Amino acid sequence: MPDLHPSSNEEASREGPPLRVALVVMPFASGDRPSLATGLLKAALARVGAQCEVKYFNLTFWKMLGHGRYRTISQALPNTVLAGEWLFSQVFWGRAVSDWDRYEAEILDDPLWGMGAEQRGIIREALALAPSFVRLAYESNDWSRFDVVGFTSTFEQTMASLCLARLIRADHPGPRLAFGGANFEAGMGLPYLERFPFVDYVSIGEADHSFPELCQRLARAKAEGVDLASVELPRGILGRSDLRRGAMPILGDAVPSSRTPEVVEALDDLPTPDFHEYFDVAAKIGCDRSVGEGGSAGPWLSVETSRGCWWGRKNHCTFCGLNGEAMGFRRKGAARVRAELAELEDRHGRRPIQFTDNILAHDFFEDLIPSWAAEPEPVRKFFEIKANLRRGQVEALAAAGIVQVQPGIESLDDATLVEMRKGVSAAQNVALLRWAAESGISAYWNILFGFPREPADSYARQIELLPRLSHLRPPTACALIRLDRFSPNFNEWREHGFSEIEPLPAYRHIFPFAAGDIARLAYFFRYQHPQLEAALAGGRALIKAVKRWRGAHAAGEVSRLELEVVEGEAVLFDERPLLGAPPRPARRLSAVELALMLACDRPRKPAVALKVAGAVAGEDARGELVEAFARLREEGVLLELGGSLITAALLPRPAALAELKIAAGEPSWLRRAP
Repeated sequence: MPDLHPSSNEEASREGPPLRVALVVMPFASGDRPSLATGLLKAALARVGAQCEVKYFNLTFWKMLGHGRYRTISQALPNTVLAGEWLFSQVFWGRAVSDWDRYEAEILDDPLWGMGAEQRGIIREALALAPSFVRLAYESNDWSRFDVVGFTSTFEQTMASLCLARLIRADHPGPRLAFGGANFEAGMGLPYLERFPFVDYVSIGEADHSFPELCQRLARAKAEGVDLASVELPRGILGRSDLRRGAMPILGDAVPSSRTPEVVEALDDLPTPDFHEYFDVAAKIGCDRSVGEGGSAGPWLSVETSRGCWWGRKNHCTFCGLNGEAMGFRRKGAARVRAELAELEDRHGRRPIQFTDNILAHDFFEDLIPSWAAEPEPVRKFFEIKANLRRGQVEALAAAGIVQVQPGIESLDDATLVEMRKGVSAAQNVALLRWAAESGISAYWNILFGFPREPADSYARQIELLPRLSHLRPPTACALIRLDRFSPNFNEWREHGFSEIEPLPAYRHIFPFAAGDIARLAYFFRYQHPQLEAALAGGRALIKAVKRWRGAHAAGEVSRLELEVVEGEAVLFDERPLLGAPPRPARRLSAVELALMLACDRPRKPAVALKVAGAVAGEDARGELVEAFARLREEGVLLELGGSLITAALLPRPAALAELKIAAGEPSWLRRAP
């Protein structure tokens, strides 16, 4: 059988036979982009003289299952059902732990944490292919060639990795088997050492330094003929010796400070990730010709400019479990980012870039983003951003080629946003969505609900608001919150109003362990709180409203709320069918209406908006200003959210506004206004 995962051409940099390492990427990592984790580790291992090959078996399953079905499981199914983990647990355990009938009845049919019937067939198709896939992955390589085989698991990759690791150990006792990734972070990693005897090492944090150091120590032991099991492990790596010596606690999540992983501070010192195997395999199986993220042809690149979250460091969003125990914000310098992108482009050609950062570094607006905007044709980019950006910053993102963003919106109600500790207002969220639409940026966002102290009337407020925003991009999802490990809601669940928590029931269908052991390795949890039933009732109505918006958007129904400059006049077009009324005829705006809309381009208190607009319209227009204010609010052109006004209508670019006969000179007054 041909090896679809070719060897690296790296040469060992030290005397003696180099350590040989395989890094394995199993389903259900995305097939649309290479693994950043393995790309970084391969490059880091080259620095210490190890020979490394990356096995993109996720692409093998992508080919077997088909791109559309694979993408559905890896990115579209609710992770509360853990479908990717469950179907490979069937390969590992057989039907002793679960079977389709029990899984469907107890998990998929769960009214809160399950999923609809329309996509269940895809899970069964993948289940039918899973055994032959695991056998193919095993037989396509001679695993005895390797000293270490490492598995990464950040998405639903753990059970698939365990299936392959067990086969390798059964026939090849020599290779050391290591596991790492977000699913093993902190105390979550220890249960895998306890329960799976073929697992030799678990990385419980950032492995950029610890894993290459482990491989160096193993290489020295191998050269000296020392038993590899006796090698002293670096910080951040747990091994079987920890269990034998009783050096690690068996209960609870605590990890001794002497073993906690190092947090990588100097990101500029990290190597450029090595993605050669991904693109080699993608070319062989046709993945590079498929339609990728955002409709672009071929895969995206995975690149990081930062780690951690500068907002979370100050005010951790209550529902967010990202970053685990490494919340501190660290970023690369702009020059380092540009050099890395140039190197990747030289290797793989110009490709769209998915930045994996949890949040965009604000000081990049001073150097990196302007440098991208100065390029003749900036490459397409995706970033996660905080929603409190200004208009000029959003326009700068668009000029820099950032065509997709994921803003942390999560709600359109101020009281709920306070419960989340988002640090933004509903009016800011609407402004961000509108500015993105005006700038040609696709904003992917969600609505979350179900917080214990969320006001009951927040649902009605949002349901009333949504039809007024139907000209903007709808949310990708509207869902009940989970309790994620490492989030404040999890760490301080009683203080946040939860009455009880436990791992999602899907874990019981994957692991035949006692409840306490499952709780130690689980990342997703369900809960109870006194307001849950009321939240579910409100949430069902909110989900229905979002589905109506999403359905109209997907069907291409025209929804328009836009100010255009027509023959020197400001003309408002209002065609929002979800409002339930016939489209209003296009009408010319008066000077005071235009002044009000421009004054509320960004959120303003009503008194301030009237003052700013009045300064443009003049003192004689006071009465007309009050009438126009009431009219625009009644029409839903101006929205009042949490005590702030924001214009809902898309606005023309400043150059177009300058052509208005009624405009008082250049519209630059807007940005100077208080």
